[in-house]
Amino acid sequence: MQDDCSSALFLDRLDAQVAPSRILSDGRYTVLVTAAGTGFSIWDGLALNAWSGDRIEDSDGFFVYLREPDHGKFRSLGLRPAGGSADRYVASWSPGVFCLEREDDGLKAVLEVFVPPGENAEIRRVSLTNFHDRPRRVEVTTCIEPVLNERLAHRAHPVFSKLFLRTEIVRESRAILAARRPRANVEKHPWAIHALLGEGTAEYETDRERFIGRARPPGTPRAPATGEPLS
Repeated sequence: MQDDCSSALFLDRLDAQVAPSRILSDGRYTVLVTAAGTGFSIWDGLALNAWSGDRIEDSDGFFVYLREPDHGKFRSLGLRPAGGSADRYVASWSPGVFCLEREDDGLKAVLEVFVPPGENAEIRRVSLTNFHDRPRRVEVTTCIEPVLNERLAHRAHPVFSKLFLRTEIVRESRAILAARRPRANVEKHPWAIHALLGEGTAEYETDRERFIGRARPPGTPRAPATGEPLS
């Protein structure tokens, strides 16, 4: 993987109604990422996260939130759902890797996304660089709304579809597991794993109301925006 967005195809028209996008795939696991930071993942025809395909709101995807607790500054790494304006923002693509890069007040954040061949997985690497001469603390929070269902079936009855999701936290592996509850003894469903690699302590939340809040959009999530500890 590259360390920045150099030597890549830069995606302009960031302010367009429909943000430019790219697809990463090994033939079985597919990820679509837009220049705004939204998108979806599919494995073997199964939708892994919610995706409405709304060209106006464009508010679904795998989101990375950044918060500096010393002064409460909060934003998403991508332009959406809570990115707003940035001192510098670049979206680019090179064969096999999608890259988002933003800089705010001397803090550079880079997100690289790629699908390793034959692994049925996606990897997202976040790199932070502080250009100030003072130390800075940054909380990094990832968020995804799991579906693990056929996309059309989920869109037809999303509330019903969510009733059959179950999650489990494996703290020693810094991971959350998700799967669908079988409705018959003969049903078998795959498990999805959302894991964090790196230094630092980790907190977890699987309750949407506690994390985002009732009737709130992903752009103003309750816990990441306020610094409220995850339960």
